[in-house]
Amino acid sequence: MIPATITGYISSVPEAKFFQDGGAVCSFSVAIKQRSKKDKNGDWIDPPGWFIKVKTSGKIAATVADKYKKGDLVVASGQLEQEHWIHRETGEPRSQIVMVYPQIELMMSKLDREAVKAGGSMAGGDAPSCPPRPPQPKPPAEVVLPAGDADIPF
Repeated sequence: MIPATITGYISSVPEAKFFQDGGAVCSFSVAIKQRSKKDKNGDWIDPPGWFIKVKTSGKIAATVADKYKKGDLVVASGQLEQEHWIHRETGEPRSQIVMVYPQIELMMSKLDREAVKAGGSMAGGDAPSCPPRPPQPKPPAEVVLPAGDADIPF
């Protein structure tokens, strides 16, 4: 397994399963996009996006199923592994990259992103982690050192 951190938008509705013993599993896809780059002619090109399936379990799965929605911006850190299977109808081998054991953080909900684009504030109001700063005292106009401290090298 390869440790990785990805940032992207949830591109599928999180699918959760809850068990009688209280356990839960949840999976969803995250769309990530590489940065645009210039081709030989200097024109900007957009590389194709990637879709990474994310599988969670336990309390994280219950939280994702309850709180996260398609279109939310998330950061997920976990282990990447490749799953392999045979397609039922065609019999062709298939594979996909999956992130397992992730820690997931919601960066911005789709609702908040739309509100900001429209020129408003986030749906929950202003960010609670950024309270207004209290007034700061004005610094003294001149700092006067006591006699004998002028030779301190710092």
